[in-house]
Formats: sequence, C-alpha cells, structure tokens
Amino acid sequence: MDKRALILVGNGFNHFAKGYIGNKKYQKEIVEKWKACSRKRGKWPDGELEKHLKELENSMSQYCDLLKFLELRNYDINGETLLTELEKFITNLDEGDASLKKTTNTDIIEGLEKLIKKKIKNTIREIIQGKSVENYAFLKYHNAMVKFAFADTNNNYFAKLLNDIIGSHIEEKRYSVFTTNYDYIAYSVFKEKWSNTSVEGVNVYHLHGYFGNNDYGELICCAPKSKKGRIDKNEKNAKNFRCFEEELKDANVIILFGIGLTSDPHILKELNRKSKCVFIIVDFDKDSYMKNNYFSKTNKFSFLSKNDIYFIDTKGFAFKNTDIAPGICKMKKCASKKIETPEQLLASLRIVFEDIAKK
Repeated sequence: MDKRALILVGNGFNHFAKGYIGNKKYQKEIVEKWKACSRKRGKWPDGELEKHLKELENSMSQYCDLLKFLELRNYDINGETLLTELEKFITNLDEGDASLKKTTNTDIIEGLEKLIKKKIKNTIREIIQGKSVENYAFLKYHNAMVKFAFADTNNNYFAKLLNDIIGSHIEEKRYSVFTTNYDYIAYSVFKEKWSNTSVEGVNVYHLHGYFGNNDYGELICCAPKSKKGRIDKNEKNAKNFRCFEEELKDANVIILFGIGLTSDPHILKELNRKSKCVFIIVDFDKDSYMKNNYFSKTNKFSFLSKNDIYFIDTKGFAFKNTDIAPGICKMKKCASKKIETPEQLLASLRIVFEDIAKK
C-alpha cells in the first residue's frame, strides 16, 4: 500500500520556534540566515538584527501564551479547561426553572466566547502592529521572520527541505498540513518556499480559524467538548474539518507537531480511528507525554496502542517503537543529538522516514 502523509500542527510548534529563536547559542546563526534571505546588500548597522531577534522572541512568547488570560486567581484550572467549568456553571444556573427562556444560558455562553475571540484577535494584532521597520520589509512580518530563521544557510526553506524528505521516502508526495493555531506562522513555515512561491502539492488548513479574517472560518475557542458543535455551525470551519476527516482516512503516516489533543477531543476522536499506521509525534518530554496519555486511565489516546509510534522529543532525543508490544512499551534512541534547531529536527525526521521506507 502506498504511504501518504498528513501533518497536524499545534501551539507546541510555536514553543519549539520560540526555544530556538531565544537560544543565545544560535543567535549568530539566525542573524546570518536573515542576512542571506534579505535583499539588503552591504553592511548592516551593528546590533540591528540582534535587536529584532529579541523582539521576535518576545512576540513568540506572546503567541505561546495567547490563552494565558483564561485563568482565575487561586484556581488551578485554566485555558479551555476553565471554559468547560464556566459552561457547566452557566448551564446549571437556569436548570429546572421554567420561567427562564431556554436560550438564556446559550446567550451567556456565546457572549463569553465572543469576548474571548475579540481578546485573541486584539492581542495578535497588538503583537503585529508593534513592529515598524523601515527598509527591512521582511522584519515587518513575524511569520516571515520565523520562516527565514527556519531556513538553512544555503537559503533553502524548511517547507522545501521537509517536502524533499517526505517525497524521497514515501510514494505520495502530496500532503496537507492542518493547524489549530490562529496565526499565519504554520502556513509560512510548512508551505512557503520563496517570497512569492509555495511548495507544490502542500496545502495548509486552519481547523480553528485565523485571526486576520474569516476566509479560514471563525475563531474557535470554547469548552473542548463544544468545539465540534461550533465548527459545524460555520460553513468554512466545517469544510476544513471535513477535509481533515477525508484526508486522514487516506493517510497512513501522521505527524503530530506539538498538538496536545486533550483540549481537542474532536480531533482525538478521528485519530483514534486509525490503526496499523505510523504516527510521528514531535513534542516536549516523551516521558510526560506517555504518562499522561498512554498510561492514563482518563485520557483516551487509543491510537498510541494501535499504530507504530515514533517520538521526536524536543526535550531530549528521537525515539522509535521497538515492536516489543503494541504501542510504546520500550523505546530505542534513533538520533544522536539533542533536538532544538530546525536542522536537527529535519535530521531526525529523515532518520524516521528512512526507517519507515524500509517497511
């Protein structure tokens, strides 16, 4: 059977990018990449690009903590999990009270979600509008700055390099990238090749909307169990999710890049349908991931026990399933360097795809 890939990208990707961009030992390397990718010739002002690199690190931190405002003092639940508790509270307020309109609690919940979406959009716009750089066009856009930082020293962009790895080792060279992030960074890094060109055969879809406009659907930020219902109410959101469902059916090599899934039961449900496929999980801290998801009695990550699993641990190293038992029972290191740069990530992915191609 021909192998076909699909990629899911979550906020963990932004954390990986922030870790690389903020690591002092790679600062000079990133600055040189920026110089190579820019059209500016001649000497750059001393410290100019280093200053913008620090600004980008701060911006990436804000992207990573986009939902940090969803918290209550002295309450240990936050983010979309907090919204679950608030939705329960609001729903129970008028339970059994016939004098209240049936739509009362729904109106309150929808009003709250509307305020949250407005806050998210305004926060991202504030991050973007904070930049004003004369003469250096690419420094005006965070997604471009990250894309250039993920390029190699020969001006080859991450999207092309990843496409070369996938296309060289599996039969179907076309694949789609689905992201739950609200920003444009995943699109730039996984699809764009040059300033005005893209990798042929690669498509990027926003499953939970995009902050800039509604062309990608409405922003989805609500109690996790309510997400699928919100998606179904919007034509564009629903269309993107149907595309995900259809492409996932045909995919047998699935890359999960920094997507936690505990807040995305609608996505987890679809992944749990897969069996006898290959999952490549790129995430921080393999041990915590497996403890919370594979060995947990509450989280239903059944896909981990029904498929061949590779784990690229951005805290440590890359691991592969040794097939001693279904799922992950024992792992073997399959990369020799700690994974904290795009180059090291691509090297690990190449090792994994080489192993997949042998099967």
